[in-house]
Amino acid sequence: EYYKQRATPGGLIIAEATNITPTDRGSWGSPDIFAPQQIEAWRHVTKAVHGKMFLQLSDYRTAAENAISAGFDGVELHAANGYLLEQFLHDGINDRTDQYGGSVENRARFLFEALEAILESLDSSKVGIRLSPFGGSFGDKDSDPVATYTYVLNRLNNYDLAYAHLIEPRGYHVRDPLAPEKGSARQFRETYKGVLLAASGFDRQSAVQIVEEGAADAVAIGRHFISNPDLVRRFQLNKPVNDYDTDTFYLGDARGYTDYNTRSCRTSR
Repeated sequence: EYYKQRATPGGLIIAEATNITPTDRGSWGSPDIFAPQQIEAWRHVTKAVHGKMFLQLSDYRTAAENAISAGFDGVELHAANGYLLEQFLHDGINDRTDQYGGSVENRARFLFEALEAILESLDSSKVGIRLSPFGGSFGDKDSDPVATYTYVLNRLNNYDLAYAHLIEPRGYHVRDPLAPEKGSARQFRETYKGVLLAASGFDRQSAVQIVEEGAADAVAIGRHFISNPDLVRRFQLNKPVNDYDTDTFYLGDARGYTDYNTRSCRTSR
């Protein structure tokens, strides 16, 4: 119901981080896509949306194949927000001394192995990637994020992916003095030559601005989409948006999830 409410003609929905094996659970309450019944359950979602829908993948190739079988148009490799791939990338948490630790080339090895495993089954046009260059989830910061992500994004230019999705360095989870004031998209726009998405803390004005100046090709919206099922229409008409309610983000029922309507108030609480 949540995704059906937010389906927009011509739009792209990126679903939440999704577990790829029984032992890979990034957070409480997150969905799975490793069992047949889970694939079937996702089919109900993708059929309800009837638009472009990508699935974040937080066993990578099998999960990607399962996502396409479930009706998704593509997958997003989740290498951000403290998940496993980011833990390998950042030297603040990766203290390995083998071929997966030390130099940036070694620390990025697992990410590119996961990406190439997915690309054995999916065309690159069906694969995106999410990165948070200046994130610090679970204390996994990098000592030189600009150098690390310049390397990663330069290599990503070789894959002709659907997009690269960068999180801006703002919000409660980012306290990195190494983050440039201009942010992630503007920092790496000249490095990455493909389609670039920017995310985190955007409103209509800032979203329009960053796209018009060419620093990003599109903007991803999360929290405001929770409280505004018709957010795209509101942005098109320059109408006010409902405030989101953080107290209801993790309740596990319809409150603060599917009870927002398409006007300026809730249908129920």
